[in-house]
Amino acid sequence: MLARDISEDAGMEVRGGYGQFCPVSMAAEILCTRWTALIVRELLCGTTRFNDLRRGVPRMSPALLSKRLRELEKSGVIITVPRGAGTVEYHLSPPARNSDPSSSAWASGASAGWNRASRSRTSIPRC
Repeated sequence: MLARDISEDAGMEVRGGYGQFCPVSMAAEILCTRWTALIVRELLCGTTRFNDLRRGVPRMSPALLSKRLRELEKSGVIITVPRGAGTVEYHLSPPARNSDPSSSAWASGASAGWNRASRSRTSIPRC
């Protein structure tokens, strides 16, 4: 099964997927859809509820946030935990939680100036 097939099975939007059975390409096809990395960032920081996730990614529409959360759950990146009265908490799955050091390393590298040149040309706010 190709990475594209796995991400399509999970309902992820695949545009120009890598079509490789490689862990890096499989992760990229799941995590590199627009806004997804920021949702994962919020979950890594301890956010678990929908409205808190919305506040952490304020420019993302609620409908798209719901869609991405469903996609991440279907792909096994997050799990949902029911909490009475119809509320749900979102948590990273154990494999996703265990990959935190690598995502933290990427964030540290970016903060250290990987994209310094692009920041000087644009007015993109820092996280």
